[in-house]
Amino acid sequence: MVAYNLAKMLGEERVQKVVIASSGVNMTLVNNVALVQRAQLDNIEDLMLPYTPQHLRKLISLSIHKSLHR
Repeated sequence: MVAYNLAKMLGEERVQKVVIASSGVNMTLVNNVALVQRAQLDNIEDLMLPYTPQHLRKLISLSIHKSLHR
């Protein structure tokens, strides 16, 4: 978050690229609501802090992308 805000503050002419390893910088409540709906759970905590094996499987299935093209 610090690197993102610093790059934004300095501008494109001084900072060419910034790698963001976590998309949490751009997350909003709307994103969380949509993710919870896709996961078919009651709240974001059940997904992000899984306390059952089923919730952990759900988190892993939503966080891994398999390309359809080989």
